[in-house]
Parts: sequence; structure tokens; C-alpha cells
Amino acid sequence: MFKPRTKKLELLSQIYPHRVKELEKIFNKTTSIIYIDFANVYHWQDKLKWHIDLKRLKQLLDSFSNIKTVRLY
Repeated sequence: MFKPRTKKLELLSQIYPHRVKELEKIFNKTTSIIYIDFANVYHWQDKLKWHIDLKRLKQLLDSFSNIKTVRLY
């Protein structure tokens, strides 16, 4: 189900295998399309004090074979 698309994702999946398992439980069925509204993500960054790189987020989601399409707006 999870097949890392980049070397960095592969390394992170080895460091945090429990997180990959959690995500595999969430994406256990075929998901046609995931829509991500950046306006919401932007506010999450401020509230959580994180930096969210949309390119890397898309690479992560694209690494799950059950997710067919990821769209960012």
C-alpha cells in the first residue's frame, strides 16, 4: 500500500514506521480524489507552529497506492 516516492520519504518511513501504519489504516480503501484547500492548511501552520510544504505533502499522499488523485487548491 505505501511505496515511498522519494528517498527522503523512504528514510522517514523507516524512522517512523508507526506513522506509516496509522496512515495505512486511514487510507485502507480506495480513495478516488483528495482535495487539499491551502487556505485551511495555511491557518493550521500558524496554529500548530509547523511549516507544511505542499510539494512534500503531495509526494507523501502520492505514495499510497489506494489514493488515485491528489488536488491542491
